Amino acid sequence: MSEQLGAESAIAVWPKRDEEAFERGKKELDKLSFDALSFSSDDLVHLTLEMFTALGFPSKVNVSLLKLKKFVLCVRTCMFDNPYHNWFHAFDVMQTTYCLAINSGMTKTLLDIELFALIVSALCHDLEHPG
Repeated sequence: MSEQLGAESAIAVWPKRDEEAFERGKKELDKLSFDALSFSSDDLVHLTLEMFTALGFPSKVNVSLLKLKKFVLCVRTCMFDNPYHNWFHAFDVMQTTYCLAINSGMTKTLLDIELFALIVSALCHDLEHPG
């Protein structure tokens, strides 16, 4: 069953999770060989949230899980359907940044708010890019 995110949200439905795709993706999130195009748009929504929660967010930055879910859906909605600058690209840049942060030890040297800003910036870097 899909999860309702509240009447005040323009984006009201959290997608149902494909457990097989989620588990497959979760095992690969820390690898540069991760292939975002082998997943659905909804799969990437769940894997985006997984990266945030694996890093201890949203609790480390005092953001509710509901707000983070709404944010992820809003980013997906605001990414245009361009051949390159699209939701899959946004996810790919976030996942690459996550992978580099995890594997370099950067997660141990940055403040929580700095790491959160880095990951959010990676996800949003091309938000509403026209081409």
